[in-house]
Amino acid sequence: MYTLLSYSPTDGTCDSRLISETTLPATTTTEVSTTPRTCPPDFVTLNGGCYKYHQEKKTWMEAKTTCESESDHLVALTSLQEQNQIAIAIYGIRGAGVTFHGGGNDMDSDGIWEWPDGQPFDFSYWEGAVPTGGCLVVPVYPGKWTTGNCASDMREFMCEIDM
Repeated sequence: MYTLLSYSPTDGTCDSRLISETTLPATTTTEVSTTPRTCPPDFVTLNGGCYKYHQEKKTWMEAKTTCESESDHLVALTSLQEQNQIAIAIYGIRGAGVTFHGGGNDMDSDGIWEWPDGQPFDFSYWEGAVPTGGCLVVPVYPGKWTTGNCASDMREFMCEIDM
């Protein structure tokens, strides 16, 4: 018997099932076993990660601490697909015109933006030129990224657990 692993890109879950040797092609020799991956309670699966939206307003620094206390980090938006999926999800909860804290910041060096989980800052969706000084502010719809004061701007925020 072998374990067949299947992945659903729609909801980012993995599943496994046992199959007999006769159902495998003759050249298959790899055996993989896993249990389904699911998000913790209060998190939703989007784009292969787990996300939790917090409607209470906090500063970026407080939001970062809250996310870290839940064993995750402020959201790192690394593609337009992820940006859009998250915007649609929040739009369904809060409607248009809402902004929230994202994980991007340039606190270590002005103009050098970083994600809290260490991923490269290869994707950006800035309104105009890349800004210096501050923390990422993400509009749900419409609009592009702007910056806010990390220590004083109060906003809703989103945490992410990488899967």
